[in-house]
Amino acid sequence: MAGRVLLVDPNENSQRTLELTLHAEFLEVVTVASAAAALERLEQDDVSLVLASVELPDADGADLLRQVRLNPATAGIPNLLLGDDVESLQEAVRGGGIDGILGKPFRAKDLVDQVYRSMREPGTGALPSAGASDGGHEVGAGEGPGVG
Repeated sequence: MAGRVLLVDPNENSQRTLELTLHAEFLEVVTVASAAAALERLEQDDVSLVLASVELPDADGADLLRQVRLNPATAGIPNLLLGDDVESLQEAVRGGGIDGILGKPFRAKDLVDQVYRSMREPGTGALPSAGASDGGHEVGAGEGPGVG
């Protein structure tokens, strides 16, 4: 495997879609549904990237990523924040502690490119996608409320 991604997302449909997309690119995915479970997994596993939904049942995804960044043991782990509202995602980045964002819906290629770029060069940024203009396969489109 090329790297291990900790996926933090409470939505099972979103989890499955993201896992399949990342597995197809030779990435191992460890999936949890809450911030508390993510923090626990980070104590147990070495991960190459934390990919968190902005909407978690026990915390805001941006707050989770900031907490990971403030912990000396996990501060160097790159991260990406996923969500539906690109403006809110950009606001979260301005708050610090977040390496990049990806707005839903996004193309599978954009997700994979952003994950690999963030693992190679943490902090290289926000890729706010508001849908594919070139007909690429979109991930996260039409998954309903609560997917974030």
